[in-house]
Amino acid sequence: MSETIEWAEDEWAEDVSLPAGNGARAFGGGTLALMMTAADRLAAPGASVHSVHASFLRPGRTDGPAHLRAVTLRASRSFTTVRVVAEQRGRAVTTATVSFHVPAASRAHAACLVTPPRSPAASPPASGGPIPAPDAPTRAGFDLRDAGAGGTVRRGDDGRPVVAYWVRARVPVEAGIRSAAALAWVSDLCLTRVADLEHEHAPGTRRAASLDHAMWFHAPVDLDGWLLYELTSPAYGDGLALSTGRFHDSTGRLVASVAQQSLLLRGTEGDTEGDRTAFTEG
Repeated sequence: MSETIEWAEDEWAEDVSLPAGNGARAFGGGTLALMMTAADRLAAPGASVHSVHASFLRPGRTDGPAHLRAVTLRASRSFTTVRVVAEQRGRAVTTATVSFHVPAASRAHAACLVTPPRSPAASPPASGGPIPAPDAPTRAGFDLRDAGAGGTVRRGDDGRPVVAYWVRARVPVEAGIRSAAALAWVSDLCLTRVADLEHEHAPGTRRAASLDHAMWFHAPVDLDGWLLYELTSPAYGDGLALSTGRFHDSTGRLVASVAQQSLLLRGTEGDTEGDRTAFTEG
């Protein structure tokens, strides 16, 4: 829900309710989706989102409205770059830079899957491991299916965990920014937990918080059809974990790429008192 409160040629502002994550905390992927939609109001005609770079500064909350303010940083015939800030109680909780591009004719290539996974029609619902529970509100709008014969989690060529699942929307999603925003929502369902797969049996209570989230869109998004989402974590150390993901369509073509850095500790590791980001069980 939102209420438009201000509009100008290069600025847009509105109050919104942030989507729920855990308890009173907002879901980062849902917050990012709202910010992308706000930024699109300032995009040039015919432009499509091609990248998003967000920083989660503080936990967003669902027990009060958030104020979104979008400002155009750059506008040309081919590109529009918009900065969006989400504020609660007078403080910024999330910032995002959303970039749009008017498509131009060019040569093209795209990475494709070498070995197609099991089809979604032959796959059971994805659950367990890093996947949110089937009744989790964050996945309620999406159908998630295992993509591997051995389940959602498998070992990559380097022996490290890879999470793979099929996803599509349960109801039709309008093409354009709404589909791209929905994909941003999906992209954040389990990125921090993927980073913890190799350490999930370590002692101590897991504490995690998303810090930065980036996406690049390589082709139009169609969430009315199945997309394959593959995730892994190439690096983790000093309390910081990097997770990456790639979305492929049913033909194997690369549609979007994702990267997220998280703060990830267990037990008494690290001294986070006064840190800019409170821990969540993301």
